[in-house]
Amino acid sequence: MPPNLTIFLVRHAEKPDKGSELAPEGFARAQKYVQYFQNQVKYNGQPIRWNYLFASGESDKSDRPFLTIQPLSQAIDVKIDSDFKNKHFKDLIKELKKNKGNNVYNANLLICWHHGEILDLASALGANQGDLPQSAHWPDKWPINAYGWLLKIYYKPDGTLDRQHTEAVNEHLMPDDTVSPGN
Repeated sequence: MPPNLTIFLVRHAEKPDKGSELAPEGFARAQKYVQYFQNQVKYNGQPIRWNYLFASGESDKSDRPFLTIQPLSQAIDVKIDSDFKNKHFKDLIKELKKNKGNNVYNANLLICWHHGEILDLASALGANQGDLPQSAHWPDKWPINAYGWLLKIYYKPDGTLDRQHTEAVNEHLMPDDTVSPGN
């Protein structure tokens, strides 16, 4: 991967029983993400400045990844790239690798995806439960009711995965954020 890259992965926010949009709780989470990702999420004690936002491509079944980070996109004036379909996350990774040493050098990326593919996406980025220390709390599966997890993936100056800093955390933003990753 490109040197010093930081990639954070989140699942789309809460979904309704029917439809392609977010549930009211999902819209509330999307709004809370504005403050959370601008001020609360830090690296080396400093808030992260987001260079790129990605969401899996919209479909007839779901606009949720895009809708989840849309308020953040508007607040920080960074466009969401939603060119990559849910099952085609490897194309996103190819694009990141293609730009190695170019515009994603030292960049911070936030990616919002569907829970059914997000751990495969993380694995394709080099972050696997079996390769990370237990202290990373990396999940082996993503339960259908878990919306409040944040996967933090860090890369070293040589572009290799920084296993000591890569971790999964519970955001604790919403009342339903009770399930912790890696347990």
